[in-house]
Amino acid sequence: MIEQCVILCDGFGSSGVAAGSAVPATLTPPTLTPVAGIAFLERVIADLARQGVRRVLLVAVPDHAALRDFAAREEVFARLGLSVSIAAAPEAAGTGGALWQVREALDDSFFVLSGQSWFDIPLTELARLLREGPDQLGVLALRQVTEEAGLAFEELDLDSLDLDPDELAALMSAMEAEDEHEPEQAASKEDNDEDEDEDEDDDAGPVFMPAGAGAFRRAIAARLTPSSSLMEDVVPDLVDEGLIGVADFEAPFIEIARPGAEADAARLMAERPALFLARDALLAGTGPTLEWTPGAREAIRAANEAGHYVFVLAEGPAGADASEDDHQALMARLAEDLATIGTRLDDSRFLPALRAHDAAAAMLPDLMRHWRVDAARSVAVGLAPADLAAARAAGIADLPASGGDLRALLAGSNGGTPPSR
Repeated sequence: MIEQCVILCDGFGSSGVAAGSAVPATLTPPTLTPVAGIAFLERVIADLARQGVRRVLLVAVPDHAALRDFAAREEVFARLGLSVSIAAAPEAAGTGGALWQVREALDDSFFVLSGQSWFDIPLTELARLLREGPDQLGVLALRQVTEEAGLAFEELDLDSLDLDPDELAALMSAMEAEDEHEPEQAASKEDNDEDEDEDEDDDAGPVFMPAGAGAFRRAIAARLTPSSSLMEDVVPDLVDEGLIGVADFEAPFIEIARPGAEADAARLMAERPALFLARDALLAGTGPTLEWTPGAREAIRAANEAGHYVFVLAEGPAGADASEDDHQALMARLAEDLATIGTRLDDSRFLPALRAHDAAAAMLPDLMRHWRVDAARSVAVGLAPADLAAARAAGIADLPASGGDLRALLAGSNGGTPPSR
């Protein structure tokens, strides 16, 4: 599992700041734009916590006191199970240069995010693809956009996502700025516009572009320089060598520096539906080999892809001395197994057997307090009486654990997953 994420904050060739240029110390970081009263960056980091990240390294240009103060809020991040540190690049050296500056602090594998964007994807899928491509130095997340939103980016058909080197090279060349295109290209486009317009509706394929998220190996540091753009200077060469993979996702995307983005972020980053699962609805056995109930892993993956939280509620076996440590050890086993298919659990709660009949001991309300849950679009499966009562009181749909295929059970329910985003 990847436990480190590097977030490239403001000033590294983004939002009109040229790589290598000075950034005014008084510039208000877009990363700290308030979204419904909470800094955009804090919401991004909270999302990383639920995806298994434990260490966040913010990379910022010097003299951004606001970002330093943000990173110093240890008590906030401790509640998320995270440590957050900040490193300063000596100048706005571009995204590649920023990574070069912190190369000694990188894990063997790590995520990289743009601090000005949020892409609601399962990062575990990027980690899985990186793990399954042992010769690759990185995997980039792509998002589908309208042709108009592509701006200076060229169109790329869905078929080009099969990791064919030639097609990937075309993708990377599309990342060059429009003013760098050869005049001959512009003239050729103008000559052919009339013919292309006739077939545009029939032949246009999906348009994809990088989404400010990727998973990389530390070995990529050997290809970085003190002043460079990761996407324009480093990635194209790696593509030519077959060392970069891509994965396309259809998911909500926010660029917080875009005018009006705060309202979109408040809507998309607010409450999520949740899937509350009793441990015994997931597992038929917990011996040396995990025994998942039929369709359990598929149900979790479907919930992840739908943008839902997935929570496990576990009661200690009757008459047994199972402890919180035993529960956490089991959750770690589940997380390791789920990571092999690029999926994850978000959180869990444990209730000792001695308290199983205590009506005030429901675990679900604690999860509801800790996470922003859209109860009306949530569903619970196989809960014990106290939590079942709490779910019903909150307006959460409940289903009994049927013993059959869990994915099929959820797909056939009114409150099941995955609904449309």
